[in-house]
Amino acid sequence: MADQLSHGFRFGFSLNYLGPRGPVSCKNRVSTLDHKDQLLAKINKEIYLGRILGPFNVPSFQNFRCSPKGLVPKIREGWRLITNLSAPQGKSINEFINPKIYSIHQLLPTRPEDFTLLGFKFLDKYYVDKWLSMILTDNHLLGGGGVLLSPGPSAQIWFVEMQPKTYKW
Repeated sequence: MADQLSHGFRFGFSLNYLGPRGPVSCKNRVSTLDHKDQLLAKINKEIYLGRILGPFNVPSFQNFRCSPKGLVPKIREGWRLITNLSAPQGKSINEFINPKIYSIHQLLPTRPEDFTLLGFKFLDKYYVDKWLSMILTDNHLLGGGGVLLSPGPSAQIWFVEMQPKTYKW
């Protein structure tokens, strides 16, 4: 297990995605239209931190897959950037990932081979998430949990249980 974690933090973790790898396009959630400035600030911060690639004028991969982005309010103040990997229904990333495996990927770097699965579009620019750094599924938003890991020399692990909430995102 320690070797797997070490390898994953150095080279990225696999999504264990077993579905088709073709282009998919989705619209972002209403919250992104209502809070454009906040979303752009979040995206720029993630680019600066090296967790998002972009912006690109055209999709950066032939099989570029866009998943909807959204914003939900944080408990204290500010906004949390959300990726909905449960859309579009019938073609979603989550439909082809084992949920038990998937739950450990919430704050981890992703291996480059899976970058094509983690695209999004905002203001006619294309981006790629290199890290799955937020709560990613509708199930987790509505109540569930996950495992959070902080990378670094002394990785820490937290088991998190979410309280059921309903957000317009």
